[in-house]
Order: sequence, then structure tokens, then C-alpha cells
Amino acid sequence: MKKWIRILALFSAVGMVAVACGSDAESPAPTTTAAPTTTAAPATTAAPDAGPLRVAIVAPSASNDLAFSQSMVDSVNALDRDIDLSITDGTFIIEDAAAAIRGYAEDGHDVVIAHGTQFGASLMEIAPDFPDVTFAWGTATDTQGLDNVFAYSPAADEGGYVNGWIASSLTETGVIGVVGPIEAGDAVAYINGFEAGALAGGAAEVNVTYTGSFGDVALAAEAAEAHLSNNADVLTGTAQMVVGAVGVAADNDVPWFGTQANQTSLAPDLVVASQVYHWEVVLEEMLSLRDSGVLGGQAFEINLANGGLVIEFNDAFVLPAGVRDEAETMITGIGTGTVDISAPASGGLDVVACGLDEVDGDLNFYNWSEYMDPDLITAFQDQYGVTVTEDFYPSNEEMFARVEAGGSGYDMIVPSDYMVSILISESMILAVPAAAVPNKGNIADTFNNPPYDPGALYTAAYQWGTTGIGVDIGVTGEVPHTWGLLFDADLAEQYGLSGKITILDDPRETMGAALKYLGYSLNSTSESELAEAEAVIADAVSRVAAFDSDQYDELIVTGESVVGHGYSGNFLWGFEEGDSEYDYFVPDEGGTIWVDNMAVLTDAPHPCTAFTFMNFLLDAENGAQLTNFNWYASPNGASQQEGLIDAEVLENPIIYPTDMSLLEFIEDTGDFEINFTDALSRARS
Repeated sequence: MKKWIRILALFSAVGMVAVACGSDAESPAPTTTAAPTTTAAPATTAAPDAGPLRVAIVAPSASNDLAFSQSMVDSVNALDRDIDLSITDGTFIIEDAAAAIRGYAEDGHDVVIAHGTQFGASLMEIAPDFPDVTFAWGTATDTQGLDNVFAYSPAADEGGYVNGWIASSLTETGVIGVVGPIEAGDAVAYINGFEAGALAGGAAEVNVTYTGSFGDVALAAEAAEAHLSNNADVLTGTAQMVVGAVGVAADNDVPWFGTQANQTSLAPDLVVASQVYHWEVVLEEMLSLRDSGVLGGQAFEINLANGGLVIEFNDAFVLPAGVRDEAETMITGIGTGTVDISAPASGGLDVVACGLDEVDGDLNFYNWSEYMDPDLITAFQDQYGVTVTEDFYPSNEEMFARVEAGGSGYDMIVPSDYMVSILISESMILAVPAAAVPNKGNIADTFNNPPYDPGALYTAAYQWGTTGIGVDIGVTGEVPHTWGLLFDADLAEQYGLSGKITILDDPRETMGAALKYLGYSLNSTSESELAEAEAVIADAVSRVAAFDSDQYDELIVTGESVVGHGYSGNFLWGFEEGDSEYDYFVPDEGGTIWVDNMAVLTDAPHPCTAFTFMNFLLDAENGAQLTNFNWYASPNGASQQEGLIDAEVLENPIIYPTDMSLLEFIEDTGDFEINFTDALSRARS
């Protein structure tokens, strides 16, 4: 590969201090990450002649600015092609840029890159005069109907969101400062994304200053100083003038997050990560089209999914434990679309600034019964000098009803997957501050990006398991693995179950069991299917001893019931106390797999104590102790990797099932949710 480079600088080549225009009139970053779309009928020409491809870049600032202009120069140099590259940089005056663009076209260059949205009007006049030249223009999202112009732009908000989320794990004051140029283009997209990510991660404030200039280094430095005086302890910024802000960060030992190009060299000990524009991803597509005879007419975007945006970490900066792993998971989630960054930063996202090991009072814990090891609570109380009060609820719906109105006095709850979605939509739980809960990094990848809480921004997985049937087979003998043991009158008569059956006092679980028995999804929103399930339960009521979510395992062990509907861990734990022979199974018709999650209420009186308790439970040893106590599967990957979970638990296929094909998660059905509650209420009446 050969690269021939000619630089025609209109201004000083000292890129760090060049006064440049950047992209003052840049168009907004695109809202989709789709493949390039055709905006005009493309021009065609013969295949290019042999020899180096003559490429020219016209850029607004110095080609070594560690920002916008350098990102394009580096990208062209990264292409695996034989290229003769010319550069005109520092084109502060648009007329100078226009002259350079026209000059390169007249000189017979194959490709001319107008790297600045402010060059668009000039390019639209020039391009029609040179139909055999390919022009590339950005940042822009369309080609203005010209069939020899390609457009390109970055989804800068994506990397901004990741940088912001990481920044939230570093701030101790809860305040982060942002230095921006002009409120336009990829600058505003990056800043909006950064703000949303930082608030999602738990930062209390993100203060943004726009200097009104892309190139004024002194103004950027002044803005950074102002942020520090207002208690900011982490900084970021965008455009070529940020060298001034980075200098302030370096002088004050404040972490910095970069964008456009890798800015680590500006402050090797303090730059945490940089979102780097790899334009070569779309440049190669453009050049491949040109090779095939298509000179333009399409718009391209670089993003995390196609590798055009890359978060480049500075390995010399040590992040809190688990933060980089969570950030990598978030990057993947944004790329696949499972992490939604589209919501405005202030659009209902509730956050609180809490530091590591910070407590702000006693803890009021609202949990499922028999789900917490008392020794863990004692250890937490001793370590942090607080008192933990634990109350219990039998169902997600009862918990929701208790906390919905506000003022419940509870700090932490343990909602199941589908209920998390509801709590988030109602703005009832706080985002987890990364600084306070670094042990979230111990959670296995499987649970780091759940569908009910994309990116796990609001919750941390607590335990997981299945819902099925427990039976005293010492009384019944072997029984068929079917929900019919709860609902079928003939089976009740055959095995002597009448008056010896318990069913969960939980609308989604119980209606779901009946739906699965009938061959339907437990998430069905069909009114007719739900009516059938209601009729099945109503018919069984006379044979049911109790609708119970607390003592179903104990009732079997004491002989008060023979068959029970309940959760895997409770049955296994309870059956250890009995003298008969017992079995637990998920019926052949299928059943529920669930994940319970730790969450902190928006109106929690003591949120920092709650997040400290969350972090305490996510410790590898404590997570293993919890699973060894309650016999539910642990989402704590570190507990398993370090061999801390008892073998009899880890190797039990009831606790860690090997066949997941019969299992469904309970999903939030939106407005249909109330129908499950109403149907169960009618069936029981």
C-alpha cells in the first residue's frame, strides 16, 4: 500500500491552537442506523484507470487537531488502497475552501472530500461542473439530489451515551461539565448523548456550556475552569478547540472524555476513553461503489454497529471494577438496538448521586418471604452501622399497589422482570449510580442487558429460577408432569388431591399457569383465551385449599397439602425439612422462567444506603452465600467463576435447568395487565 500526501495549509499547521470553523452549520446527526439510502439516481462511469487513486481533503481546521479534521485524515490513511492524498486544511474562510474544492476537481482528482457541513452550499455549485469527479460531503445526511456526491455523518450520540455513562462512575460530586462549540451537528448529538448516559448512570448534574466557536481554545479553557468552580470533577467536550479544556483538566487532575479522535496524547494519565470516528468504514463503501461506476447519490452513517464509531479506552486509566465490562455490554446493546438511547436526558429518568459505601440512614427493605439470608443482613448492619427492617409481599401486584401512591417508606424492592418494565414506565425506580455499585460488574453477561431493562440501567439482577409444581410423591406416587394436577378434576380424584392443592396468590403466575395448561402463551393478550383460563381456575377453586405465595412449601411438608404451585428454590429448600419423598418439576406444557431484581424506589428515604446494600449483595462471596441459603440460581458470574457456590446447588438441574425450551418470561403487556388481575379475582369469587 502506498500513500502520497501533499498538505497545502492555508493557516498555521499548529493544529492544537488553530482558530478553525469546524462545522458551524452541521446538520443534525441521523436518527437511524440503517444501511446507506439512495437519495438520487447515481451517475455511472467507466471503471477507474490503473494507478494511485487521487484523493483530496478540504478541512476546516488543522489536519493534526486531534478532533474533526484529523479524524478524516487518519481514516483516509487507514484505507487499504493505493492513494495519492492531498490536503488543504485550516480553511476558516468558506471562499478559500470553495477555491480548494474547485481547484482539486480541475486538477483531475478522482475524489474530493469536503469535510465540513459549512462547505455544502459551495459544493452544490461546484459538483455539477465536474460530473466525472466523486465528491464526499459531511457531516450531512443527504446529497442534495446530486448524483456525483456522497454524504456522510456520525451517530455521535451513541458514543456520547457510553462516555457519559462511564463518567457517572467516576464523579464523586455528582457534577460533570461539558464544553461544546456551537449547538449544532455532531457536536450537539455527542453532548446530548453524553448527558443522557451520565444521568442514566447516576450523575446528579450535567452542566453544558457552548462557547459559540469551534476553534477558540481560550474560550474552551475558560468554560472548563467555570465548570470546575461549579463543583464538576469530570469533563468532556467536542470540536478542535477542546485542547484548551483538556489542558485545564490536566492541570487539575480531572478525568477527560474525548470524541472525534483519540485524545489520549493530550493528557495520557487523565483521558479515560475517546469516541473515535473511523470514516474509513463508509469511505471504503463509497470507493467500492465508485469502482463499480456509481459516483454518488447515497448517504452513509458511521455508528457503533458498523464499526465506524469505536470507543477507544486508555488502558493507563484504571476504571472502577466492572465498569469497562458493563460499558462493553452497553456498546453491544446500542449496536444491536436493545439499549435505547433515544429518550431525552431529562425525560423521566430519575437519578441520585451516591458514592461508594455511602449510607444515609437505616434501610427499609421490601422483599419476598424466605428470600434473604438473615446472616447477610446482620453482616451488613455490622459493617455499615445501620439497621435493616425487612417486610414481605406475596406478589408483584401487591408490592406495586403498596408503593404506587408514594410515601411507602421503603427504600429497596425486589420486583420480577415484567414488573420492572412497569416501574420504569411509571418513573418509580432510580437509575443505578455506577459509582455506588461497582459490583454490578460481577453480574453474568446473560443478565446485563435484559429486555425488561435494556442496559440494566435501573436494576441489578438478584436471583433467578422457575415456577412449577411441587408434589409429595410419598403420598401420591409418581404423577404426570402436567398443570392438570392443579386444574383437572379427574386427576384430582385419581390422586386424592381435592382440598390438598395450593395455587400462587399471583395474577400473572396463576393465570399464566392456566394459559399454559390450555396450550397458550402465558403472555397472551387474547380476551377469549384469558376467559378460558379464568374458567379453568374457577372450576378448580372448590378443590383448592389455599391461594398462597408464602407457605406453599411448608404446607406440603406438614401434610396440609399434597400439591403446590410455586417457585423452584422455595420448594427445594422447604423439602429438605420434610420426612416424605418430594418432587418439583416444570410441567410438560411449559412454565415460567423469571429474574428477580434489586431496585431502589424514586421516593426512597435512604437511597444511598439502598445502593450500598445492592453493592454488598453483588459481592462474589455474598452472592454465593445468598444462593447457598435460598437455593435459587445466582446471576452473579463472579460467584460461579470463583467456585463459591456449593456443588450440590450448582449441579442441581432443578436450580440450573439444562433445557430452557419450555420456559417463558412473563412480559409487560401494557394496558392488558389489569385483565389478569381482574380475571383471577373473578375466578376466585
